[in-house]
Amino acid sequence: MIWITSIGLLVPFVWLTVNFIVEMFDYFVVEQLLEMPVVEGFLSGKPIVGLLDIRILYAVVAFWFLLYLITRQRSPVLAFWDQFRYRPRGYPELGWLNRRLIIWLLHLVIAYAFASTLHSFLIGNMSALARLGWPEANLSFANLNGAFHGLVHVLTHRPQVASIEEGFEIARYALWSITIVGCLIGYGHSIVGVLWGKHIRNLDFTVMGWVTNAACYPLLGVVIWQMMPPLAGSDPVVTQGPLYYLMLVTELMLNIFYTSSIWNLGKRFGVMTDKGVCSTGWYSVIRHPNYTLEALMFVMLELRGATGLPQGAAIGMFILLYYLRSEREDDFMTNSNPDYVSYKEKTPYKFIPGIY
Repeated sequence: MIWITSIGLLVPFVWLTVNFIVEMFDYFVVEQLLEMPVVEGFLSGKPIVGLLDIRILYAVVAFWFLLYLITRQRSPVLAFWDQFRYRPRGYPELGWLNRRLIIWLLHLVIAYAFASTLHSFLIGNMSALARLGWPEANLSFANLNGAFHGLVHVLTHRPQVASIEEGFEIARYALWSITIVGCLIGYGHSIVGVLWGKHIRNLDFTVMGWVTNAACYPLLGVVIWQMMPPLAGSDPVVTQGPLYYLMLVTELMLNIFYTSSIWNLGKRFGVMTDKGVCSTGWYSVIRHPNYTLEALMFVMLELRGATGLPQGAAIGMFILLYYLRSEREDDFMTNSNPDYVSYKEKTPYKFIPGIY
């Protein structure tokens, strides 16, 4: 059975591995570090610096896959999956005080990396919100003074809604902005909470911790997005009619629920961070409601642009990212916090109540 399953996963494993390596190298080394344009290869996708045909990499990784399977009698996919497992380290050599200090200092790196991205998202969302609902006001959120006056204007003036679709779009950007504010409050608490004795218990400051979380942010997500097929096809299936508006309403409801799940976490919100276990509200029903609701919200958003199989594959990759992230988080919290073990027993379902 292991042979059948492994051979069946050969093609997607090779495709994902090679394209991830190529896109990582092209984006971070060629485009960002060397500031060189990436050259397209002969009858291939995007090769490394235009010198190595991507088909050669496919052949090399496929050969390694089969060689590993034959010699180790174990699926390379399972071996790869093991790398996503969190392996705890106690760091006893740091001592009690030093360990807390180092965790706090390392968390500053995490907070800066992710919170700065969210801050950029917040400015972009509020700017889009202002352009849609208050176009004549010419609002700017680029600095603190402009953001204050822009927020006051948005809260004290009714938006100009030209169509039903535009109304849903305004609501979308408003909810995304409220969600980000909740996230930033969580990061801020992690930074200043130490002043009144609220210490971070542990961090998943590892390579795989960064990879599984950064893949859902532009930090690494830009590479993933370049790998994915286009989320909007040339001839979308759903463009109007009752089904179209049902999808708009469903997306809005999921967005509202997602926003409430982030605020449900409150000061416990954080990435790669053990700040305690939240077991109230949404989190008393399933362990990862924020991932479930966010993924479904974006799926519903992208379905309106779906044309066929390529968009289905892109949506599937999007869901896979959140699944990997949740697996890593479960492993990390289980090893980091004894309270999470009992929480898993009381809340056995990860994504869908009564199913999984």
